[in-house]
Amino acid sequence: MPSSNSEGIISSLIQLFKCCIAKKDLVLAEHGYSVYLSNRLHHHAQLGCLLIRLFSSYGSLSRSYQVFNEMHDQNVYAWTTIISAYVDHGHGDLALVLYQQMLLFYVNPSCHTFVVALKACVTSPFSLFEYGMLIHVDVIQQGVDGNRFVGSSLVGIYASYGSMRDASCVFDCLSAQDDVLWSVLIGGYANSEQGKAALDCLEKMQVEGVIPDAITFFSILKACGNIGAREKGEEIYAEMARKGILEQHEHIINNALVDL
Repeated sequence: MPSSNSEGIISSLIQLFKCCIAKKDLVLAEHGYSVYLSNRLHHHAQLGCLLIRLFSSYGSLSRSYQVFNEMHDQNVYAWTTIISAYVDHGHGDLALVLYQQMLLFYVNPSCHTFVVALKACVTSPFSLFEYGMLIHVDVIQQGVDGNRFVGSSLVGIYASYGSMRDASCVFDCLSAQDDVLWSVLIGGYANSEQGKAALDCLEKMQVEGVIPDAITFFSILKACGNIGAREKGEEIYAEMARKGILEQHEHIINNALVDL
C-alpha cells in the first residue's frame, strides 16, 4: 500500500506533467521525470501515460517508447497513448505494429484505440487500406461498430481510399448521423468524383434536419464541378453567402469556384 508521502508525490507529478504538456516546459519536465525515476513510479499507469504524451509533444518518440516499455501496467490506456504518439508523428505503420502487439498481449482495444488505429491507416505514407479492413473486423468482434466515433472513423477510412460502397454501408448502420459524419461521407463522394451521389447525400442530410457546415459546402462545390452542375454550384454559393460562410473561408471557396 503506497504511503501518504508517495501519494503526495504522485499527485504533484500528475499536475506537473499536465502543466508541462500545456506550457511546453522541457526543463521542468526533465526535473519531474527525474523525480519519477528516483521514486520508482513505473507502476503508476497515469503518470506513465502523461510522460509518453509529454515526450511525444517534444518530438522524442524514443523516450516515449522507453517510458512505455518500462511501465509495469501496460493497460489499454497505455497502449492507446503510445500508439497515438506514433500516429501524431506520421508513423502510422509503426503505430499499427504496436496495435498488433497489443492484441498479442490479449489487451482488448477501447473505442479510442480503434479511432487512433484507423487514423494510422490514413495518415501513414504507405497504403494501409487492408489494415483498416482488418481493424473493422476487430471492431465488429468487440461489438462497438455502432459507436459514433468509431463509425465516423470507419466511414473516413473507406472514403479516403475511395471505397464509397463500404463507407455508405457503415454510415447507414449508425444511428447517430450528425453533421460531421454527413460531411465525411459527402467529402468522400466528392473526392471520388461521384458528384451526383454527393448532391443526393446533401438533399437527404437537409431532409433529416442536419445543417451543413463550411466543409460540407466546400465538398458540394467540388462535386458540382465534377459533374458540371454550374447552376447548382451557384445556388450553393448564394446559400453560403447568406450564412456568412464566404467571409471566413474565402480562399478555399474561391479555389472551388474555379472548377465550376
